[in-house]
Amino acid sequence: MAEILKACGLSLGYGKAEIIHEVTASIRRAEIAAIIGPNGSGKSTLMNIIGCMDTATRGSVLLDGRELGRLNAAQLTEIRKNVIGLVFQQFHLIPHLTAVENVMVAQYYHSMTDEKEALEALGVVGLGERAHHLPSQLSGGEQQRVCIARALINHPEIILADEPTGNLDEA
Repeated sequence: MAEILKACGLSLGYGKAEIIHEVTASIRRAEIAAIIGPNGSGKSTLMNIIGCMDTATRGSVLLDGRELGRLNAAQLTEIRKNVIGLVFQQFHLIPHLTAVENVMVAQYYHSMTDEKEALEALGVVGLGERAHHLPSQLSGGEQQRVCIARALINHPEIILADEPTGNLDEA
């Protein structure tokens, strides 16, 4: 099966501090991979580079054969919008929008909003009855599930999730 992601010798430093050092990895289509390590080891930084939100100081990332370092800002935005689903550790929900509206934001930037589809996505993550609640009315785990529904709504080729189950209960 073909690789969807290949990182070669990735490093990122700020001043004299190197956050990640020569990371090399590859992931095939339909493969699930986890990056584990202690706090401060660069897991989120690596995710931000792969997710087109940061740039490595050395090395390269190929996403479905495209070298991210050679793309301009507009092309990287297109990849974030159409290829990658992101689940952030800090949620990044818009506080004045309901759960379903927060999911529909991802649809808006991708193509067209479809409330029925967004409601179905929330149902898949067990939040059908909470779809019209604001983030402040949702628990941390419920907010996390809104983020997961938002990441999945556009059927991305790759999903990057930063501690996606950290706020979820066992069920």
